[in-house]
Amino acid sequence: MWRFSLLFGVILALSSTAWADDMLYDVVQPVELGVGRTQVELQASTPTDQGLASWMGRGPLVLALSGIWAAEAPAVAYHLYLDLPRDSIPGVDDPGYLGGLNFYDTPDRYVAENPKRLSFLLDQALVRLRDAGRLTQPPTLTFIPVRPEEPGYSPRVEHISIIMTSD
Repeated sequence: MWRFSLLFGVILALSSTAWADDMLYDVVQPVELGVGRTQVELQASTPTDQGLASWMGRGPLVLALSGIWAAEAPAVAYHLYLDLPRDSIPGVDDPGYLGGLNFYDTPDRYVAENPKRLSFLLDQALVRLRDAGRLTQPPTLTFIPVRPEEPGYSPRVEHISIIMTSD
């Protein structure tokens, strides 16, 4: 049994190292979602970054959310948008629309050993955003509740990153 645990630990360490090498952007602190729109700016992992458009075609790009939790699960889901202009009122037909995030069956605290994760493939959204002339540098991610949320639930995402995966 100990051999299996050791093997699992080595695989986990190697995979987390590979994950970090492929990280293009991330948010340096946890994000608490409010009752309205929450917009975060993703920081480049290299100082010479040329923007998301420069990574297109090199490999699949993925938005990775990890450590999704809420003290109490809110009764509302959130729409996620990449590079959404601050004052726009978007719909699901917006070029930057990625999908939805809900807090159903999430833990009531952050669990580092087994965090809830969610990911979105970005390739099609990047093409739509490029065609619409809306790729920003640095990229932003916006969470918008589907309907007004009551305060007090404190939904959070501990880590947000954009990574390049292998084909």
